[in-house]
Amino acid sequence: MYPRTNHLYRSEHCQGCPLCRECTRSRKGRTMNICHDLERQKGIVRENMATERGQELMIQRSIQSEGTFGQLKEDYSYTRLRRRGKDGVEFELWMVAAGHNIRHYCNRKSQMKERSSHLN
Repeated sequence: MYPRTNHLYRSEHCQGCPLCRECTRSRKGRTMNICHDLERQKGIVRENMATERGQELMIQRSIQSEGTFGQLKEDYSYTRLRRRGKDGVEFELWMVAAGHNIRHYCNRKSQMKERSSHLN
C-alpha cells in the first residue's frame, strides 16, 4: 500500500445554471474526488495489460481464480459477505477459502480411492 492523497474538485458554475437539476441532484453542484497517484497506477496497469504477456496472465487468472469464485457463487450459493469491517471480512474470506480447499481435498481423495479400487 502507499499513502493516497485525494483531491476534491467542486464546480462553482452550477449555482446559477438552469440545467443544474438535470445534471446533478446535489444542491452544491458537481463534485469529483480524484486520487492522481491511483489514476497513474491504473494507467500503468492498462499499459501492462495491453501487452501480450499481460493478456496471457489475465487468461491464466480467469482459468485459475475466477472458476473458484464461480463455484462458490453458483454451486454453494455464496453471494454475499455476512460480516462487516476489515477484520470480519478477512476472517470470513479465510473461512470460505479453507472450506473450499477442504472440500476440494476430500473430493480429490475420494476420486483417488475410486481409481485405486477400480485397478484392484
